[in-house]
Amino acid sequence: ADGDVRGDGVGAGTKVDAAATATTTTAAAAAAAAAAAAADGTYAVGAGRGSVARTYAAGAGGDSAGAERAGRIEVAAGPGAVLAGSVSDTTLAQTAYAREALPHRKLPVAVLLADPARTVAEAVAWARSKAGPRPVLLYSADDRAEVQDAQRRFGTAESAAAVERAMAACARGLLDAGTGRLVVAGGETSGAVATALGIRRFRIGPAIAPGVPWTAARYRGRTVNLALKSGNFGAEDFFVTAWNAL
Repeated sequence: ADGDVRGDGVGAGTKVDAAATATTTTAAAAAAAAAAAAADGTYAVGAGRGSVARTYAAGAGGDSAGAERAGRIEVAAGPGAVLAGSVSDTTLAQTAYAREALPHRKLPVAVLLADPARTVAEAVAWARSKAGPRPVLLYSADDRAEVQDAQRRFGTAESAAAVERAMAACARGLLDAGTGRLVVAGGETSGAVATALGIRRFRIGPAIAPGVPWTAARYRGRTVNLALKSGNFGAEDFFVTAWNAL
């Protein structure tokens, strides 16, 4: 199971700009997408586990040809950042791999609960100081033992909520400081980030991995790129190589 305690889906109501034909993971999601398309020409993102882009332009299922058919998107200016809110085994492995290649900073649950505003402000300031050709990584845990210790001390739900709130606040702070591209790991974290940014529509771009595309959205009058994924999606090097797909 994914380490995101309350599931791995993006909040209901988030929408994706897509072509008239779409593929979805379930018949129910397809019906919801069709209803949304009839209403306003967009597709609602299905809830439940998976990436934010559970509704794709036809053929954009992860192969290179499908990625081309999904359409080109504007590539945002500014540096990149990874926000790893999930604590699934897959994300923990991706985080360990990325720590060998990217500037990184941990936001432990205990610190987030003690002084969340200061912790977020310091993390954003640190990320700004490291801005450059390589993305920065913000994450909450090194390994499974650390996750279990936090859950035992503070409660599973409260630990997850603290991380989601912090990552959403970091996303806002980073974009306001000029970051242009974000990779967000964790379905609930992705939902929290999209809500905090006030983003309701995404344009689907090239696939990074099966089930995970880059997207383009508007934030405060400019284009930003977001890759919002389930904690269980992507290869071990995902956080390091995702940027090559843009």
